Amino acid sequence: MDPDDNIDDILKLSRTDVLLNTSPPSWRTTLIWYRSKNGRGPWTEFKKYTFTYPADWEHVRPGYGYAGRFGAAPGGGVMIIDPNRRGQFFSPAETRVGANPNWSSLFAY
Repeated sequence: MDPDDNIDDILKLSRTDVLLNTSPPSWRTTLIWYRSKNGRGPWTEFKKYTFTYPADWEHVRPGYGYAGRFGAAPGGGVMIIDPNRRGQFFSPAETRVGANPNWSSLFAY
């Protein structure tokens, strides 16, 4: 995730789902990426997403995450699929080229 070293970071993705007692029912899902810098550091929160969406067949419950190189800048990032099936990307390296570290896909997956 950092260009200043060549040691691998370790990432993990946690998910918490809460069914809200609303009319109609809704889900609140929180996804948190945790990172262990260089695989030796403590787990720290890297990126957090919270979504509230209808509990219906048109929305997917988020839970898939991917790590890789998604942006224009050298360095890694993470991506999750949101309830509307759009990719939500995060890469701190993008700030080095003047871009926003958070961005979304234009089309649904």
